[in-house]
Amino acid sequence: MHADRLLPAQIAPEGYAALRAVEAYIHKSGLPRGLIELVKMRASQINGCAY
Repeated sequence: MHADRLLPAQIAPEGYAALRAVEAYIHKSGLPRGLIELVKMRASQINGCAY
C-alpha cells in the first residue's frame, strides 16, 4: 500500500457507506448498465477527474 493513498472507508466510514448505498440503489433502479457507466464517465469529464 502506498503511504499517500487515501482510504475513504477509514477516513469517513459513514460517508463511504452512504456512497455505496447510492451505488447499490442505482444498480437496482433498472437503468441499463451501459447508461450508468456513460453517466459516470460524463460526470468525471465535467469534474476533471479520471473514471
